[in-house]
Amino acid sequence: MPPIFRGYFEERIRGRKQMTILKVVVGNIAEQRADAIVNAANSHLAAGSGVCGAIFKGAGPGLAEEIAEKHPDGCSTGSVATTSAFSLPAKYIIHAVAPEYWGYGDVHFLMRSVYVDMFYEALNLGLKSLAIPSLGTGVYGWDMEEATREAYAGVLAGLEAYPGIEVVTFCCLDQSAAAVYNKTFAGKLDRHIDFTKRCPECNGKAIRVVYGLMATPPTEENDYLIGGCMFGPDAPQWGCRECGIEF
Repeated sequence: MPPIFRGYFEERIRGRKQMTILKVVVGNIAEQRADAIVNAANSHLAAGSGVCGAIFKGAGPGLAEEIAEKHPDGCSTGSVATTSAFSLPAKYIIHAVAPEYWGYGDVHFLMRSVYVDMFYEALNLGLKSLAIPSLGTGVYGWDMEEATREAYAGVLAGLEAYPGIEVVTFCCLDQSAAAVYNKTFAGKLDRHIDFTKRCPECNGKAIRVVYGLMATPPTEENDYLIGGCMFGPDAPQWGCRECGIEF
């Protein structure tokens, strides 16, 4: 699971778009047309009920075979794993493992992290659209309103940290769930939102601080700053070329 300040590959940073439109629909997640459909997966990445069952059924037998080959150990809670979409109207399935509400650890952090992780994965795959179900609200025990609040925090953090997705569709099973999403995301739906991070000092455009060995040194044209080879939990995530601060 990547921390929010995880480094990008250089080619993924240059020229990426910042504008995203968020939508809420009612329907079958397995019928949504998007670059990737998100599955409400379990840690074994096995076929289940509800959203997971619909996705496995729609994708066909090839999905289980690819999981057995590429992800034999499953996927840890709060993280994602990607497979082909097979017969679904998408390129990929991003299997997102939300925490059980009564599970171990900081379940709220893990719920937000799984959303951030899916946007990191989308950036690396060059995706432009995602269809996301209501994670955690089935057998994992999350109340719809609380799960949607975590979705709000996680999606906005993911788009801010790893922009590039142009359309995010929240696919709800029924009108009552859609009403919760419409209320929680009020003011941010059905219009293009600029998720550009701003400097707290001068309100200029913030630049991502990238850690690790880079192939070329940063220039004024690069949309990132070099943070060094080592980083920790207190390492700056953002910098500003206008006033020179890091935060």
